[in-house]
Amino acid sequence: MPAYHQIQAYYSLGERSVPEVLAALEHALLPIVSEQRSLHEWLSSFRWSPGEDGFVYTQHLAISLPAFPTGITPSLQLLGWTPRAFAALRADWLQLDVLFPSAQLEEQHPWQDGKLQTEVVSPLLELLCVLTTTRPCMHVHLTDEVTDGLPWEAFISGRGQPWAFLAAAGLDETALPRGTESFEQRAFAGHTVVVNPKIVPVSALGTKEVNG
Repeated sequence: MPAYHQIQAYYSLGERSVPEVLAALEHALLPIVSEQRSLHEWLSSFRWSPGEDGFVYTQHLAISLPAFPTGITPSLQLLGWTPRAFAALRADWLQLDVLFPSAQLEEQHPWQDGKLQTEVVSPLLELLCVLTTTRPCMHVHLTDEVTDGLPWEAFISGRGQPWAFLAAAGLDETALPRGTESFEQRAFAGHTVVVNPKIVPVSALGTKEVNG
Protein backbone atom coordinates (compact mmCIF):
# COMPACT_ATOMS: atom_id res chain seq x y z
CA MET A 1 0.00 0.00 0.00
CA PRO A 2 1.49 3.39 -0.94
CA ALA A 3 2.36 5.96 1.70
CA TYR A 4 0.25 9.11 1.94
CA HIS A 5 0.51 12.68 3.08
CA GLN A 6 -2.76 14.22 4.19
CA ILE A 7 -4.30 17.53 5.09
CA GLN A 8 -6.50 16.83 8.11
CA ALA A 9 -9.30 18.98 9.48
CA TYR A 10 -11.28 18.14 12.62
CA TYR A 11 -14.76 19.25 13.73
CA SER A 12 -16.32 18.79 17.15
CA LEU A 13 -19.93 17.69 16.74
CA GLY A 14 -20.66 19.11 20.16
CA GLU A 15 -20.52 22.54 18.50
CA ARG A 16 -22.10 21.92 15.09
CA SER A 17 -24.26 19.22 13.59
CA VAL A 18 -23.05 16.86 10.88
CA PRO A 19 -25.18 18.60 8.18
CA GLU A 20 -23.73 21.99 9.19
CA VAL A 21 -20.15 20.71 8.94
CA LEU A 22 -20.83 19.05 5.58
CA ALA A 23 -22.41 22.25 4.25
CA ALA A 24 -19.36 24.26 5.34
CA LEU A 25 -17.03 21.78 3.65
CA GLU A 26 -19.01 21.88 0.42
CA HIS A 27 -18.98 25.68 0.42
CA ALA A 28 -15.19 25.71 0.92
CA LEU A 29 -14.28 22.93 -1.50
CA LEU A 30 -16.65 23.46 -4.44
CA PRO A 31 -14.71 26.45 -5.86
CA ILE A 32 -11.39 24.60 -5.89
CA VAL A 33 -12.25 21.10 -7.18
CA SER A 34 -13.05 20.05 -10.74
CA GLU A 35 -15.61 17.37 -9.80
CA GLN A 36 -18.24 19.63 -8.24
CA ARG A 37 -21.22 17.35 -8.86
CA SER A 38 -19.36 14.31 -7.53
CA LEU A 39 -18.32 16.27 -4.44
CA HIS A 40 -21.91 17.33 -3.77
CA GLU A 41 -23.21 13.78 -4.17
CA TRP A 42 -20.45 12.33 -2.00
CA LEU A 43 -21.08 14.74 0.86
CA SER A 44 -24.86 14.35 0.53
CA SER A 45 -24.57 10.58 0.83
CA PHE A 46 -22.71 10.68 4.16
CA ARG A 47 -24.58 9.12 7.06
CA TRP A 48 -23.54 9.12 10.70
CA SER A 49 -23.71 5.42 11.44
CA PRO A 50 -20.91 4.23 13.75
CA GLY A 51 -19.77 0.63 13.56
CA GLU A 52 -19.03 -1.63 16.50
CA ASP A 53 -15.55 -0.11 16.72
CA GLY A 54 -17.02 3.38 17.16
CA PHE A 55 -15.84 4.72 13.80
CA VAL A 56 -17.85 6.03 10.86
CA TYR A 57 -16.18 5.20 7.54
CA THR A 58 -16.66 6.48 3.99
CA GLN A 59 -15.40 5.53 0.58
CA HIS A 60 -12.66 7.76 -0.84
CA LEU A 61 -13.60 10.30 -3.50
CA ALA A 62 -10.95 10.92 -6.17
CA ILE A 63 -10.76 14.61 -7.05
CA SER A 64 -8.73 17.02 -9.18
CA LEU A 65 -7.34 20.23 -7.73
CA PRO A 66 -6.32 22.53 -10.60
CA ALA A 67 -4.02 24.56 -8.34
CA PHE A 68 -1.68 21.57 -8.09
CA PRO A 69 0.85 20.49 -10.71
CA THR A 70 -0.22 17.93 -13.30
CA GLY A 71 0.11 14.37 -12.04
CA ILE A 72 -1.04 15.01 -8.46
CA THR A 73 -3.99 12.70 -7.69
CA PRO A 74 -5.65 13.62 -4.38
CA SER A 75 -8.70 12.01 -2.81
CA LEU A 76 -11.09 12.87 0.02
CA GLN A 77 -12.08 10.78 3.02
CA LEU A 78 -14.43 11.45 5.92
CA LEU A 79 -13.97 9.64 9.22
CA GLY A 80 -16.28 9.84 12.21
CA TRP A 81 -14.97 9.40 15.75
CA THR A 82 -17.00 8.52 18.86
CA PRO A 83 -15.89 7.96 22.47
CA ARG A 84 -16.05 4.24 21.77
CA ALA A 85 -13.31 4.68 19.15
CA PHE A 86 -11.18 7.02 21.29
CA ALA A 87 -11.92 7.00 25.02
CA ALA A 88 -10.46 10.49 25.59
CA LEU A 89 -13.27 12.07 23.55
CA ARG A 90 -16.15 13.80 25.29
CA ALA A 91 -18.14 14.33 22.09
CA ASP A 92 -18.31 12.93 18.59
CA TRP A 93 -15.88 14.36 16.03
CA LEU A 94 -15.77 14.43 12.23
CA GLN A 95 -12.45 14.33 10.38
CA LEU A 96 -11.80 15.29 6.77
CA ASP A 97 -8.66 14.01 5.07
CA VAL A 98 -7.36 15.26 1.74
CA LEU A 99 -4.99 12.46 0.78
CA PHE A 100 -1.98 12.69 -1.54
CA PRO A 101 0.35 9.84 -2.52
CA SER A 102 3.59 10.76 -0.78
CA ALA A 103 5.70 9.96 -3.84
CA GLN A 104 3.89 12.73 -5.74
CA LEU A 105 4.81 15.40 -3.16
CA GLU A 106 8.29 14.49 -1.96
CA GLU A 107 11.62 15.16 -3.58
CA GLN A 108 12.80 11.87 -5.08
CA HIS A 109 16.39 12.05 -3.89
CA PRO A 110 17.72 9.95 -1.00
CA TRP A 111 19.45 12.90 0.64
CA GLN A 112 16.28 15.00 0.77
CA ASP A 113 14.76 12.81 3.55
CA GLY A 114 11.09 13.50 2.92
CA LYS A 115 11.40 17.14 1.91
CA LEU A 116 8.49 18.45 -0.15
CA GLN A 117 8.89 19.53 -3.75
CA THR A 118 8.97 23.32 -4.00
CA GLU A 119 6.13 23.46 -6.53
CA VAL A 120 3.59 21.75 -4.23
CA VAL A 121 4.19 23.95 -1.19
CA SER A 122 1.97 26.90 -2.12
CA PRO A 123 -1.01 24.76 -3.24
CA LEU A 124 -0.81 22.70 -0.04
CA LEU A 125 -0.72 25.76 2.19
CA GLU A 126 -3.55 27.39 0.24
CA LEU A 127 -5.66 24.29 0.88
CA LEU A 128 -4.79 24.43 4.58
CA CYS A 129 -5.97 28.03 4.66
CA VAL A 130 -9.20 27.24 2.79
CA LEU A 131 -10.11 24.61 5.37
CA THR A 132 -9.46 26.94 8.30
CA THR A 133 -12.45 28.98 7.09
CA THR A 134 -14.81 26.04 7.78
CA ARG A 135 -15.53 27.07 11.36
CA PRO A 136 -15.44 25.77 13.97
CA CYS A 137 -12.61 23.74 12.49
CA MET A 138 -10.38 23.03 15.48
CA HIS A 139 -7.19 22.08 13.70
CA VAL A 140 -5.87 21.85 10.14
CA HIS A 141 -2.57 20.03 9.76
CA LEU A 142 -0.46 18.61 6.98
CA THR A 143 0.90 15.26 8.15
CA ASP A 144 2.64 12.27 6.61
CA GLU A 145 2.35 8.53 7.17
CA VAL A 146 4.34 8.68 10.41
CA THR A 147 2.58 11.71 11.94
CA ASP A 148 -0.95 10.89 10.72
CA GLY A 149 -3.43 12.15 13.33
CA LEU A 150 -0.87 12.70 16.08
CA PRO A 151 -1.37 16.47 16.68
CA TRP A 152 -5.14 16.11 17.10
CA GLU A 153 -4.82 13.06 19.34
CA ALA A 154 -2.37 15.01 21.51
CA PHE A 155 -4.82 17.92 21.71
CA ILE A 156 -7.64 15.63 22.81
CA SER A 157 -5.68 13.53 25.28
CA GLY A 158 -3.36 16.22 26.65
CA ARG A 159 -0.32 14.06 25.95
CA GLY A 160 1.61 12.84 22.95
CA GLN A 161 3.15 14.84 20.10
CA PRO A 162 1.28 18.10 19.36
CA TRP A 163 4.27 19.24 17.26
CA ALA A 164 4.11 16.22 14.92
CA PHE A 165 3.03 18.02 11.75
CA LEU A 166 4.68 19.34 8.61
CA ALA A 167 2.52 22.47 8.40
CA ALA A 168 -0.55 23.85 10.15
CA ALA A 169 -2.99 26.74 9.94
CA GLY A 170 -5.51 28.12 12.39
CA LEU A 171 -3.29 27.62 15.44
CA ASP A 172 -3.23 30.07 18.32
CA GLU A 173 -0.15 32.10 17.41
CA THR A 174 0.38 33.11 21.05
CA ALA A 175 0.39 29.52 22.33
CA LEU A 176 2.00 27.27 19.74
CA PRO A 177 2.44 23.61 20.71
CA ARG A 178 5.58 22.62 22.57
CA GLY A 179 8.19 21.21 20.25
CA THR A 180 7.61 23.81 17.52
CA GLU A 181 10.37 26.21 18.61
CA SER A 182 12.33 25.52 15.41
CA PHE A 183 9.26 25.91 13.18
CA GLU A 184 8.58 29.09 11.22
CA GLN A 185 5.47 31.26 11.02
CA ARG A 186 4.59 32.81 7.68
CA ALA A 187 1.81 35.12 6.54
CA PHE A 188 0.13 33.32 3.67
CA ALA A 189 -3.18 33.87 1.84
CA GLY A 190 -4.51 36.05 4.65
CA HIS A 191 -3.64 33.51 7.34
CA THR A 192 -0.65 32.59 9.46
CA VAL A 193 0.80 29.17 8.72
CA VAL A 194 3.33 27.31 10.84
CA VAL A 195 5.75 25.08 8.94
CA ASN A 196 8.57 22.67 9.72
CA PRO A 197 11.38 24.11 7.58
CA LYS A 198 13.21 20.77 7.55
CA ILE A 199 10.40 19.34 5.42
CA VAL A 200 8.62 22.37 3.90
CA PRO A 201 11.01 24.53 1.81
CA VAL A 202 10.04 28.00 3.03
CA SER A 203 12.00 29.51 0.15
CA ALA A 204 8.91 28.65 -1.93
CA LEU A 205 6.96 31.25 0.07
CA GLY A 206 9.13 34.25 -0.80
CA THR A 207 9.51 36.92 1.86
CA LYS A 208 6.23 36.44 3.70
CA GLU A 209 7.85 35.56 7.02
CA VAL A 210 6.10 36.72 10.17
CA ASN A 211 8.23 35.28 12.92
CA GLY A 212 10.98 32.84 12.18
